[in-house]
Amino acid sequence: MKQALLSVMEGRLDQEYKRKCATLQTSYNEWIRDKEKAQVEEAQKQKAGRKQKEEKEPLHVFYDELETEGLFREKLAGLLALAQKKQAPFLIFERRQGEEGKSAVFLIWDFFDKHPEISLLYGDEDEISEEGKYRNPYFKPDWSPDTYLSCFYPGSLFAIRTKTLQKLVASKEGEAFSPWQEKGLPPKMTAPDLLFCLLARQEQGFARRRRAGENSEEISPREDAQRYFHLPIGHLPEVLFHRNEGEDLYLGRNYKQELLSQFHREESGEKPSYSVSIIIPSKDNPLLLKQCLHAVMKTVCAQGESAGISYEFVLVDNGSSTENRRKIETLLASLPQTPGFLGANYVYQPEPFNFSHMCNRGAEEAGTDYLLFLNDDVEALTEGWLSELLYFAEKPWTGAVGVKLLYPNCDLIQHCGIANIRIGPVHKLQHFSDSKEYYFGYNRGVHDMIGVTGACLLIRAGVFQEMGGFPEDMAVAFNDVELNYHLFESGYYNVCCNNVFLYHHESLSRGDDLKDLAKMARMERELTRLMEIHENLDGVDPFLHRYISDNENMKVQVTLNEIAPPNELPFTSPKCFQARGKI
Repeated sequence: MKQALLSVMEGRLDQEYKRKCATLQTSYNEWIRDKEKAQVEEAQKQKAGRKQKEEKEPLHVFYDELETEGLFREKLAGLLALAQKKQAPFLIFERRQGEEGKSAVFLIWDFFDKHPEISLLYGDEDEISEEGKYRNPYFKPDWSPDTYLSCFYPGSLFAIRTKTLQKLVASKEGEAFSPWQEKGLPPKMTAPDLLFCLLARQEQGFARRRRAGENSEEISPREDAQRYFHLPIGHLPEVLFHRNEGEDLYLGRNYKQELLSQFHREESGEKPSYSVSIIIPSKDNPLLLKQCLHAVMKTVCAQGESAGISYEFVLVDNGSSTENRRKIETLLASLPQTPGFLGANYVYQPEPFNFSHMCNRGAEEAGTDYLLFLNDDVEALTEGWLSELLYFAEKPWTGAVGVKLLYPNCDLIQHCGIANIRIGPVHKLQHFSDSKEYYFGYNRGVHDMIGVTGACLLIRAGVFQEMGGFPEDMAVAFNDVELNYHLFESGYYNVCCNNVFLYHHESLSRGDDLKDLAKMARMERELTRLMEIHENLDGVDPFLHRYISDNENMKVQVTLNEIAPPNELPFTSPKCFQARGKI
């Protein structure tokens, strides 16, 4: 997958479009105030037009009211009794330091009404400056269980149906107050965070979803991606709360904490046990391969036996020269017998390069519970990276797990997760400096993504077999994306661990495809094939808000059709869209 290829295929937005972008855009503060005003007016119209019985008001609860020294269940039972007495259909929990959006109640009513299957939701938010202006909006992803394990991103407001709270109070879950002592749950939770966590578990937020489109044939993913992909926790993609400046969005549990795998190993006292086959496609690169293998062994061995990792190398070679084949055999034979190392398997078969076939062939030779697909031009630098990936890969809801990749000997980002924008899959923040933090920690912490790169991709062996492996009709490009899309549509979440990083000496083994017209044409064909297979993901990414820019950066960009009529906005479509009759 190449960012530059997508830029070429997209062409350039013409000058008239750019001019309108510059002249029609307003400040965020003005835009959000106008938007809230319009939403309030719409709510009043709807209410005036209804002849039914008067709607009951929700119960509002400030976060600090949840703090208690007694049993948490008793506190929740008291709130439930109050909500039932007031006949409140749902409860809104929010921080005291700030103000609820003027249209928040209406938007929550509307969301719950349109999504009867959803009982717990959160929304977007921004902050209020000292001058009283709204700024720094956080347009959040749809439900992301692994992001939640990394930080309390629901933030300043969430809402639950009263009947859902009743179910929790009646269960044993409501008795808990220290779930972080339980394996798999996050540390350092405040009372609101704890309540959200218990509710999310109850609502199957930490479980594999149903397959995309199952029992929702009449819904298109563009109309309602959350329902189509069966996301169990609702995300209302509108600003519901304005947080006071300086207030901690994450209530003390942010993405800057220690590696979660290390924390839970220390807290639980349990010794993990993982068996991993590290599958490396490689040809005629003995020196690069040596660097890759030794770096893996050094960083895994540095953790010691407490990491509980046993691993093997499966090297798949599609035709190295006789001399290089001899060097590779010597290299594999000379690898030190360190704790946990199970040996190396060399699969040599001269044939045309097909990344998918080579990976699938390596998986056939593997005899472990986990498969790590690793490019020979990837270099591990610090200990703990593999343990962190394994910690997330073992979750029953997880599909593929990837890692942040940097270009060698610098801090430039090559990969921190795949995003699916209007023109197709891209690497957000590619070529940006990792010394900076972008958009609420997008290049930090752990994030659920639509996909991760195959340059370093970990997956449970059983899940890989269930998916049928990599698509062998996509020999070079977008095969990793196809696997990720397949996983997501099958109900799994893909995860990128941006709290650790590796170096990626990108395409040293095959050269740069963008300098070869024939290879460029092949990549375009494979992109078109990807979009044909996964037409329901055409321009759809539940983990990227619609107000995030459609390019490599992570800036907020209000779509122009909210400011000017669409017919006033000229647009140039990618070639592959034109070929399929899409404008």
